[in-house]
Amino acid sequence: MTRQERNVDVVRKLWSASSRGGTEAALALLDPDAEWRLHIAPDRALTTDELRSTLLRLERNRRVTTAHLSRVIAEGDVVLAVGSFRWTADDGSMIDFPGYWVYELEDGKVTRGQSFKSRQDAAEAFSVAAVASALQPD
Repeated sequence: MTRQERNVDVVRKLWSASSRGGTEAALALLDPDAEWRLHIAPDRALTTDELRSTLLRLERNRRVTTAHLSRVIAEGDVVLAVGSFRWTADDGSMIDFPGYWVYELEDGKVTRGQSFKSRQDAAEAFSVAAVASALQPD
């Protein structure tokens, strides 16, 4: 398995865990030292524990019931993931929203993740990060 294939597999497992077990299941797969940035708070870097608190606060009485990964691309240690999430509330209401993420990995572990407001923003960040990753010595 190539490095790109392994990295894609890691991201697929992350999204699959979210779909099967919600936010907590996905977070359980993450390294506590990973760094996270959310497009809703772009100037703030979060640890995995801070990401957990933030996401659970946003979810309130809702939970992720579907995480659909529609596109995943890897270049070196950088992965672009495009998909959608569905939150289902206790009252049965549903909220669907897009997910655009760029992940950076090291030795098959996510070290950094960032969400983006649009697919275009994510694609641009992916291109920049992929070039930077390619310039890193192995």
